[in-house]
Amino acid sequence: MYCQNCGKQVSETDSFCEFCGNQIRSFVQNSNLQRNDIRNNEVEELKSLIAYFSLKTETYREYDAVCQKVEQLNKGKCVSLLVWGIILTGISSLLTLVCISDNVVTELYVILMLFLFLPGIMMILFFIRHAKNHDREKAIYYKKYYDLANDLSNHYLKYKNCPIGIEYSNPEFLQFLLEKIYSGRADTIKEALNIVVDESKYRILSEKLSEIQRNTSATATNASMAAIFSAANLMR
Repeated sequence: MYCQNCGKQVSETDSFCEFCGNQIRSFVQNSNLQRNDIRNNEVEELKSLIAYFSLKTETYREYDAVCQKVEQLNKGKCVSLLVWGIILTGISSLLTLVCISDNVVTELYVILMLFLFLPGIMMILFFIRHAKNHDREKAIYYKKYYDLANDLSNHYLKYKNCPIGIEYSNPEFLQFLLEKIYSGRADTIKEALNIVVDESKYRILSEKLSEIQRNTSATATNASMAAIFSAANLMR
C-alpha cells in the first residue's frame, strides 16, 4: 500500500510512515471500515433485488425452458427424410422406365414398387407432415418466448435504477452473486459479476482446450498406430 500523505510505498503492518511519519494504521482501519460499509450496502441491495425478482421465479424458469425449446427448433427440420425419399423415388422411377422399355417381368416391377417407390413416397409425406408440425410448434413457442420476455422486461423496468442488466436479473443467479460476496471473494455486485463472468469464460475455454487435447491425443494415437503398422511392414 502507499502512504496517503507522501505517496511512498509502505507496509500495511506499519503504524507510521517511515518517510514522513504519517499515521498508517488508522488509515488502514478507516479503509477496512469503508470496505465493510460498502459490502453491507451491496448485500442489502442484492437482497432487495432477490426479493423483487423472486416474484417472477416461475416465469424465469418457464422462460429458460422455452429458450431451450426454441434453440432446439431452430436447428431445423429433418431434411434427411426428404433427401432419401427423393433418392428412392427417383431410383425406382428410373428402374421402372427401364423395366417397361425392356419388357421386364411384372414381378420385378412389383418389387421395385414395394421396396423403393412406396418407402420413398412415405418418407416424403412424413417429411411434409413433420415440417408442418415443426412450423406450428415453432410459432407457438416463439409466441411464448415473446410473451415471457415482455413480461420479464416490464417487471425489470419497474425496479428503479437497477444496478444490473436484465440478462442477470434471474433470482437464482442473484443468489449466486450474493454467495460470492458472503464468501469474501467480492465486495460489490459488480466485482461478483465480473468473477462469475470470468469463471464462465475460463470454464468454456477449459472445455474447448480439453476437446482439442482429446482430438490431438486421438490423432497422435492414430499416427502412432500407423507408424507401428508401417514399421511392421518394413520388418517383413
